[in-house]
Amino acid sequence: ESDGYTEAWFLPKLSASDQSTYATGGNLYETFRAALDPTDICVEGSDAGLDTNTYRNDKSSATLFFHDHTLGMTRLNVMAMGVGFYFIRDENCVSNRAGLSWYGETGLDCSKYTLPGPPPTAELHNNNNRHAKIVRELPIAIQDMSFYLDLNKNETRQFYPADHDHFLDEEMVLNNEADRWGCNHLNGNDAYHNHKDVHGDIMPVAPIWNPEVFFDVAVVNGRAWPEHQVRPNRYRLRLLNACDSRTLSLSAWAVPFGTDIENFNDLFDGGTELPIWIIGTEQSLLPGGPAKILSTTDSKRGTIGSVTKYVWGNVDYEDSTESHRGLLMQPGERYDALIDFTGFGHTEVYLVNTGPDEPFKTFELIDEGNRASFD
Repeated sequence: ESDGYTEAWFLPKLSASDQSTYATGGNLYETFRAALDPTDICVEGSDAGLDTNTYRNDKSSATLFFHDHTLGMTRLNVMAMGVGFYFIRDENCVSNRAGLSWYGETGLDCSKYTLPGPPPTAELHNNNNRHAKIVRELPIAIQDMSFYLDLNKNETRQFYPADHDHFLDEEMVLNNEADRWGCNHLNGNDAYHNHKDVHGDIMPVAPIWNPEVFFDVAVVNGRAWPEHQVRPNRYRLRLLNACDSRTLSLSAWAVPFGTDIENFNDLFDGGTELPIWIIGTEQSLLPGGPAKILSTTDSKRGTIGSVTKYVWGNVDYEDSTESHRGLLMQPGERYDALIDFTGFGHTEVYLVNTGPDEPFKTFELIDEGNRASFD
């Protein structure tokens, strides 16, 4: 990475006594520092423990994101602090609307085409009424989380499994079965199998390392089960799957405002699906035109009659008989999408995930806590 490496870490400035006790940097700190161009990417500050990173933003427009990457605890910090978008826009393409202007996208003929906008800004965010009326580009970072009530302090806390019992068969845990990892015969003599879980059973890895986690609350931009008020216009969605392990399968469904929704079938049976048009990925705009994604019909690309065959995961988007196969997003993937709310006044639109609570294999309908909504 141009701005760091796991063994190139450094600590804040330490006192003289602390410097004699603690390491001030990783074993590759000096190596990476010497290799970087101090006038370009990364410049060491004038004081110890300070690092200033600058980015030229001279690549093609793209949907980037960032998150904490602390050695050994990235998983925890991403869950606790979330992620952030970092958009690169092309100053050679300027769009205008409602008296506002903003940079556009590399390769887009701005004299002919204008994407929905403007994007949110600090000025618009501080004026909520104007924000709702004007903004047409919505960054949407999707995570799954779980929470529990700490009875000792009477407060809600975020849940993350502290041991591997979370991943074992439920009956095995309840019955307190011995040798649940199948490693007790090693007697801890193998250097790679010398960890024990809370029950004393030898484990193949340290108990703090969990293979993957699937939580039950949909969190968007740090808010659980959010709602966002939109106008009956076309919007641009900058989508990011920021989940730890979950593969998303997204689709959008409209129902009359105030409809009681108990489960997905209420949406699928009584709602109207809105197509999600994909115009780009993390690598800027699609070169061949937009891709139309519908969960219950064939997915098409470009104009009517111009159909591109998609095979994502194990599902063929044209030939598969699987239903409700939405926009498939692996963790870390981004999509630049359009969705048109025109004609859906006094309506609620649900953005739902029908991806499974397990490593993705194929589509399976799951119905717990996987939705956000637009009013």
